[in-house]
Parts: sequence; C-alpha cells; structure tokens
Amino acid sequence: MHSHDPFQPPTSDACGCGHDHDHDCQCASGAHRPSCFDAALEVASECEDCRVVHAWLHLHGKWVLHAWGETDEAVYDLTETRNPQPRADYYARNGVTEERLRRYGRVEFFTIMADTGSFGPFDAAFFFAPESDTDPLAR
Repeated sequence: MHSHDPFQPPTSDACGCGHDHDHDCQCASGAHRPSCFDAALEVASECEDCRVVHAWLHLHGKWVLHAWGETDEAVYDLTETRNPQPRADYYARNGVTEERLRRYGRVEFFTIMADTGSFGPFDAAFFFAPESDTDPLAR
C-alpha cells in the first residue's frame, strides 16, 4: 500500500446519509459521522507518514471534538471521504487552529494508545467533552 494515498474510493454509501463513505454512521453531535477516533486509527494503521490529530472544530456554531490523520499536504478524514483532502482547505473549512489541536506522530499515537487502551482523545483536560458551546480556550 502506498503511504501517500492509502485508501481506495468507496464502493457504497452504506448508511444512506449522502456522504462519500462506506460505513455505519454515529455521532454525538447529531451530524452523520462515524467514530472519528476509530477512523483516525485506521488512517494511522494504513499510512506510514501520517500523524493523528485530535482537535476542536468550530461547526454550526459549536465546538466539536474530532480526529483525523494527516500528512504535510493532505488530510485523511474518513468521516467525510476516503480520498485525501488538501490540508489548507480542510483546516479553513472546519475552523481548525493550531492552538486547538494535539498532533501525534504515528509511533507516539500507537504508544499512547497501547498505554491507555484508548483511541483518544488522550488529553482529557483539553478535550473535556464531545462538544462545547463556548470556545475551549476560554475555559
């Protein structure tokens, strides 16, 4: 498998929500999204040069906890598509800011995951809830 484009395009829209994916959807924020932490684990497992990101996204007037994999150029967010997305576009569209995220190298991610038995989020003090009406930095 190639490290820069590890995913094949989906063959179905199993959940019927209209998004470009082939899995069952579930999301605490009410949007049609699969478990983003499970999806980030899949990216880390398949992409040797990816990092895993846990972040607060500003969507629909709320701050929502989310996870994805990325390289310097692309984001792999399997909750949206199995295709790589330009990183700058993804960050702009989702209100991603450096101060509202935690980035983990692949080895670091798997080490923390093994130590905690969890896919994330790892920084429970910073990621205090699945969503927030107020800016997490204002806490």
